Amino acid sequence: MTPTTYVSFSTKTLLKLVGILGLCFLAFLLKHFILIILVAVVIASFTEPAVLRLRKIHIPRYISVPFIFLVGISVLILAVALLVPVFAKEINELVTLLPKGSDLARGITSFNRFGFSEMTLQKFTGSSNPLTIVQSIMSFISSSGVASFASGLLDTTLVIILAFYLAITEKGVDQFLKVITPAEYETRVLGIWERSEKKIGDWFGGQVIAALIVGIMTYIGLLILNVPYAAVLAFAVAVFDLVPFGTLIGAVPSAINGFLSGGFALAFWILVLYFIIHEIEVYIIQPLVIKKTVGIPIVIMLISVIAWGILGGVLGILISIPCAVVVMELIDQKKTETEIVEQETQA
Repeated sequence: MTPTTYVSFSTKTLLKLVGILGLCFLAFLLKHFILIILVAVVIASFTEPAVLRLRKIHIPRYISVPFIFLVGISVLILAVALLVPVFAKEINELVTLLPKGSDLARGITSFNRFGFSEMTLQKFTGSSNPLTIVQSIMSFISSSGVASFASGLLDTTLVIILAFYLAITEKGVDQFLKVITPAEYETRVLGIWERSEKKIGDWFGGQVIAALIVGIMTYIGLLILNVPYAAVLAFAVAVFDLVPFGTLIGAVPSAINGFLSGGFALAFWILVLYFIIHEIEVYIIQPLVIKKTVGIPIVIMLISVIAWGILGGVLGILISIPCAVVVMELIDQKKTETEIVEQETQA
């Protein structure tokens, strides 16, 4: 007769299980807020290597941090300012491809001539009734992604403010980790973060170098293809390349610009150019510049980008590589601890 096996759980174990499930559910509900905090922590860690270098030439943190943030924000604003005229010209040319007499075509033409006026609204909505105009505008906002854009702008503002606070405070991230980490794990967590922070800073420095190389290659390629606004588009690609798959993202405005200025043939060759540059970056530049500084295989980076992109969208992609760095650091520490235990056992 087969003996009966009983599995019993103590009250303490059940409470721990319920607590873990409760924390997981709470984390799921606060996923967006947690992602904002993680992105802010990552951005603060990006600035730390530059802050330490500037400190060596006697520039204090309260000066270096605002300077670094000012430069970063200025680069983003410059990228937008350079791209807006390009897109404005493309929109004007796009009007010629739209059916003549359509509300969208008439609305864009009116906006170019008269700005945001009553005539422009009438062209877009097809009505002079104020109530109808308001309803059309609200429908456009809800269906065109304007609300999502406003939400993204708010998230960006929160991230910048929180990251600035963490960066300008001496050991700001360390203090934050001390608050949220149980006392018995505090030393271990801070040690892992100290090593990870250095690797994250090295990765970002390597990514900046890679972005500059990609920007130069893109500029030369676009000049060879005789693409209008080659310098502006190459600069945009360099900025986009600071995030994973940035080269492919930067291909979109270039392909549109090529299509409007040279047709399908030019757009096709621009996409081929960007694909070649992307392959060079993935298989040559990143292994030499980034993997050498961080020590993470390209496959692990790709898996991390896809996983975090699914979980958190754009915010998830921004923290994908730093999170991979932390995970690899945890694995390395676990291996080290295991080897130490084995050596003590053999002794």
